[in-house]
Amino acid sequence: MQGILIDEKSDSSQKLKNNLLKDSVFMDKIKKYSNAMHNGYAINDSMDFEDKNWHNTLGKADIVNMHENKQGDIELDIVDVNNYNEGEKNPMVRIGRDRQDKGEIKPYFIRYHIIIPNDSKIGNSSKK
Repeated sequence: MQGILIDEKSDSSQKLKNNLLKDSVFMDKIKKYSNAMHNGYAINDSMDFEDKNWHNTLGKADIVNMHENKQGDIELDIVDVNNYNEGEKNPMVRIGRDRQDKGEIKPYFIRYHIIIPNDSKIGNSSKK
């Protein structure tokens, strides 16, 4: 499957990072996994975004390889596969699914690389 990789320094990754810092679902995951990340484990999970724009852009996205790096920053990827799920009731998704099944549309992924610095509010709260 082909996809788009978005560097952590890009405007869109920076905007996503800032949104994640305000998202209570994401913050709860940071609290839940902080000890594991501090002990060298990488976390894979998923989330629905509270922010309407990010929800419409990514829907339910995967959190991939969330870990604490050597500098103590939280590093992760947010990944979404753009495809049209079978069985959806939304007419627009059903049209997309029909075209996908006919090979007119190819699924692809988008992957945002995010680094949350250790000196940020979230970086410090993950150490507790």
